[in-house]
Amino acid sequence: MMNTLRFCLVLGPIFLLLASPVRGETVYVTDTFKITLRTGPSTDNKILLMLSSGDPLELLEQEEGWCRVRVPGREGEAAEGWVLSRYLVTRLPWKAQAETLRVENESMRERLGVLERDYKACSEEKERLAAALRDNTHRLDRLRREHESLKAGARDFLDLKAAYLADRKALEQARKEIASLRKENDRLASSERTKWFAMGAVVLLCGLMIGVVAGRRRGRRSSLYD
Repeated sequence: MMNTLRFCLVLGPIFLLLASPVRGETVYVTDTFKITLRTGPSTDNKILLMLSSGDPLELLEQEEGWCRVRVPGREGEAAEGWVLSRYLVTRLPWKAQAETLRVENESMRERLGVLERDYKACSEEKERLAAALRDNTHRLDRLRREHESLKAGARDFLDLKAAYLADRKALEQARKEIASLRKENDRLASSERTKWFAMGAVVLLCGLMIGVVAGRRRGRRSSLYD
């Protein structure tokens, strides 16, 4: 028991020292009431100001439960004074924290509203883009089918063109052969007519010669008889 008491007596001042404000640190008037700023570190000293909860003060020094502080934004004798240490805290008072949180909450709610509107706009834009993508996909599929059909038609056209060119070439060749055959036929026909004409002439000549010879023989016979 004595050891525990001694331990508390040793560590107690250390904890109090660690928990107490540091010179030059900003401290605040604690929550829910007003306190007095006096000319000295006792309740007998003159009151300079009444400080409200949440007012920031600059800590200058500490003395037996009192703190000498400076009030920011003031000049002259009222700028510095003494207040009871138990009425000061190093954290921001709850009321000020609540007001800060309220402002932050309002700001966050406004930002949330903006984000919700942006999200709605993005969702609508996403739906619009998705619909456009579906339409473009259908169009692309249709164009692909039409392209394949055109390719097949082009192949058929090329095949028909090749067949047409081959047929035209064959026709030209046939025409040339027919023309050649006609020329040959005409030549042969002309030759055949010449042949028959010559044969007729020969026959006629032979007849004439036979007639002449026969006439001469008749003349000789008549002269013999005479």
